[in-house]
Formats: sequence, C-alpha cells, structure tokens
Amino acid sequence: MFPRFRSAFSAVDPACLIAAILFVVSDIIMMTEHLSFRRSQHFNFKSWKSLDPEYIRASWESRLSSHVVITIGGLLGAAAWFALCVPVLNAAWVLSCGGKRKVAVHSLVCVLAMGGSVTELTANLLLVGAGNVGNWIAKAFNLDDWTGEGSGDGMGWRGL
Repeated sequence: MFPRFRSAFSAVDPACLIAAILFVVSDIIMMTEHLSFRRSQHFNFKSWKSLDPEYIRASWESRLSSHVVITIGGLLGAAAWFALCVPVLNAAWVLSCGGKRKVAVHSLVCVLAMGGSVTELTANLLLVGAGNVGNWIAKAFNLDDWTGEGSGDGMGWRGL
C-alpha cells in the first residue's frame, strides 16, 4: 500500500529501535510518576522545604503505592543505556570500514560510548536501589521517636 513507508522502516536497525523504545517508555513512566507526585493534592512546597515530619510521612506513604512503577521505569532506563551501546558500536565499526580507516578515532568513540553507557547504567541501578531502600526504611523502621520514648520528634522522617 505504501511502499516508500515500508522500505523506510525496513532500513531501521532493530538495536536502534529497541534502544529508542526503551528510552521513550522509561521516560514516559518516570515523567508521569514525577508529575503525579508534584500535582498530588498533598504536595506543599513550604512543608517540603521545612522538613515537616507529618508531611514527609504522608509523602512516603503515597510514594509506597507507586514504587513498583518507578522501579520498572528505572530498570527500563538502565536497559536502554545498555542497549544504546550496540548501535553506537555498529556505527563506529561501519564508519571505520571494518577497522581499516581512522581506527584510533573510531576506537575512542567505542570506548566513550561504552564508558558513558556503563556509567549511566550504574547510576540508574543505584537510583533504583536507593529508592527501594528508602521505601524499605519507611515501612520497616520506627522513624517517629528518635530522641526519646513517645517524643514524636519525627527526626527519622527528616533524615529519610
């Protein structure tokens, strides 16, 4: 029906397509979660800035309900950075004519691409892990009374 349209998509590298889809899906998930938190009825910048323990507790309780979605978004982002290495390495190989032309420049592109992708992969995994640990601390530990029994100081919530 549309031969030009079909031929344009047949030329797309599957590794590029996978990386692009992973980036788009991950970013959409993360943006919707961050915007839903910002636009929620309980968001108050003044309480957030002053580290009000009751406000922080309510924020963590609302965040606990969506932590699985945030984790999935972070893991998809990590996979996207890993998947981005393949098309960049393929492009460097093709542009170097199979390792025969400007080898040093194309090798540097490969090293920088792999280094950047591994760094972003590690950073995303650390962020996912830190978020999950924060959720675990909010659920499993007493964050209300740190200065004395029954004090209700909320120092744990402020520290979290």
